[in-house]
Amino acid sequence: MSQGKKERRGGIMCRVEHCSLQEPIERQWKHVDIVAPSIAPSLSVCWSSEGVGVFSLLVKGGHPKVKLLWAAGGHTLSSLVSNETEEIGDDGQRELKSVCALERSTSLPSRTNKQQERQKNKHAIKTKAAVTDPDAEGIEYIDEQVDGENNNIDREEDMNAEVDEDSDKEAVDDSGALHINRVNLSRGPRESERACMRVCVEITHAALKLPVYRTWTEPNEEMSSSA
Repeated sequence: MSQGKKERRGGIMCRVEHCSLQEPIERQWKHVDIVAPSIAPSLSVCWSSEGVGVFSLLVKGGHPKVKLLWAAGGHTLSSLVSNETEEIGDDGQRELKSVCALERSTSLPSRTNKQQERQKNKHAIKTKAAVTDPDAEGIEYIDEQVDGENNNIDREEDMNAEVDEDSDKEAVDDSGALHINRVNLSRGPRESERACMRVCVEITHAALKLPVYRTWTEPNEEMSSSA
């Protein structure tokens, strides 16, 4: 058996010859450029009048694509659901925008029917409108679709009214709805104190030896006002 390797533009080709083979077998490994992404130095955040915080991070370029993991909490962090969109910027580079929405909670979860229903029917808001201006008219909670047997007549009437109202506005695909994460912040030793909220994003990429982190910490003024 004879085996030869030679480099070709864009990769390495391996050619194997053997008496049992009718013809040589070739396998080629294509070279893939690994380009480090450009990551924004900090997270952007805006708060709606309902107390929903919309956090976003912009990542430009990079090959292959980056992997993002959002987490938030007080003393301990829990993973969050985020929404990623891609577009080509003015400079021709691919831009990845990751958006994560959350609301604070200092009460322990209970098993009441009302809260169970709210947990089942996750809240969502319009992504583009929430990022540009969370206080703008038209940003409202919308419910995901659930089985018809779980909907009572009042809920169906409310949903129909919302559909009629939204039909006069620009139609937005359901895929553009942004999930709102509920972050539980436990109280401190004193009842009037609560843990400081932290939001963190872990960015991993083949060109990075170690993950890169972007963190937002709640200012003291907001803690005292919301305690």
